[in-house]
Amino acid sequence: MLAGANDIAIQPLGAIRPELLARIQASLQNIYGSTAAILPPLKIPREAWIAARQQYDSTKIIRFMTRSAPAAPERILGVCDVDLCTPILTFVFGAAEVGGRFAVISLQRLRPEAYGLPADRLLFMQRCAKAAVHELGHTFGLRHCYRYDCIMFSCCSVEGTDLKQERFCPRCAEKLRDARKC
Repeated sequence: MLAGANDIAIQPLGAIRPELLARIQASLQNIYGSTAAILPPLKIPREAWIAARQQYDSTKIIRFMTRSAPAAPERILGVCDVDLCTPILTFVFGAAEVGGRFAVISLQRLRPEAYGLPADRLLFMQRCAKAAVHELGHTFGLRHCYRYDCIMFSCCSVEGTDLKQERFCPRCAEKLRDARKC
């Protein structure tokens, strides 16, 4: 194991179902080989709301997390159930500080129901876990991968997320190992 105890924390932003947090926690622990603690929930910051778009700015949420976070652990993943965007993208599944400490994912567009399909709890949880592993990968300095099956592949649709595996390709796995040795 390259990381120490509690090197990763999951920060619920708003009310997030405990079983979903547990699924994300298990995935992060499995993929990153370290423990992941679940922090007490925080309210989503009002300053992140963009009224004209009816969405939240993911960059402002990350900025809020930097001000609200405990000194440890090394990485913190925010999990929220609001629609996220950036100034240049109409929506994002998540965002992260590349090579930094903070990342955030949104559950909103990962639900099959968001696309007029029947609810599928297993598919939803898989998508959430993939988004979490992907965004946390950015905090370790990983960029988007060209391989569609790699967890670091950039997806603009849930169909792309569904095609990804919940693991790194050999090239990205090596980059992650190198980043964690530093």
